[in-house]
Amino acid sequence: MGQALANGISISVTGALLGAAARGELAGIPLIGDLAAWRIIFVLCGVAGLVVSAAFLLTREPSRESLPPARSLRAQASAAFRYLLQERARYFGIYAGFAIFFLGAYGAGTWQVAMISRQFAVPAATVAAMFGPLAIGFGLVGPLAGGALVDAIVKRFGMAGLPWLLVVAPFLAVPSTLAVFAPTALFATILCATQSGVTAVIGSATLAFLQSSVPPEMRGFSVSLTGLLNTLFGLAIGPVLVALVTDNVLADSTMLGWGIFWVACPAYVVAALLYATAMRRGPKGMTHA
Repeated sequence: MGQALANGISISVTGALLGAAARGELAGIPLIGDLAAWRIIFVLCGVAGLVVSAAFLLTREPSRESLPPARSLRAQASAAFRYLLQERARYFGIYAGFAIFFLGAYGAGTWQVAMISRQFAVPAATVAAMFGPLAIGFGLVGPLAGGALVDAIVKRFGMAGLPWLLVVAPFLAVPSTLAVFAPTALFATILCATQSGVTAVIGSATLAFLQSSVPPEMRGFSVSLTGLLNTLFGLAIGPVLVALVTDNVLADSTMLGWGIFWVACPAYVVAALLYATAMRRGPKGMTHA
């Protein structure tokens, strides 16, 4: 829920700052006041990131004397990858499906405000003012719904039922790619905002599956691997792929909505198919922990 709140708040705050910069209200800030509006926002967000990073220096690691000594990263990674390779029929679809889903989600999410702004000739700050509260709303419902669904499925079918949820959930994100067909900017914004709720369901179910199926000593590593794939495929490739399709295939920046559609929609379908491959194997080794 914290991540979902942050996403919606960031859209709202950034949109408000962008509008203020465009009106010249930030012109008095030393060093950056004369920059283009979007450049001012990048600098301010970067400074905020430095403040957050500095705050982590004040965080103390909790005592763990009761646990056995941790293995080196090399030894831990080697053992984990050997296990995942041996059980690749179960885990390949989980990790690949997660990566491909977030390729579509980050690709779409990066460009949604710009797409609505261009398609309906509405200032980006105005779109952000609509988008932020909606993203917060769907983002709060998504984690709660995802957690409740995981609990209900595990209670009824055991942990082996989670892949079924992962097969279905990506299709719930498809409506967010259809904003290009929306008749109004508000309707398009609502469709796009639903994506934040679905991503929370995918995250809840994927992490619950991994935490309850991998050996206990691999739980931290299994989650960190999802973060790595999420970054490499989602953040690094998704937004660039949408831009490449829009500029080089469609060759029209006003068709950004179609660029999002042709990247995100297939990604969600492929993710569902990849998750389905995890259903080949039974619940061997799974627990209800």
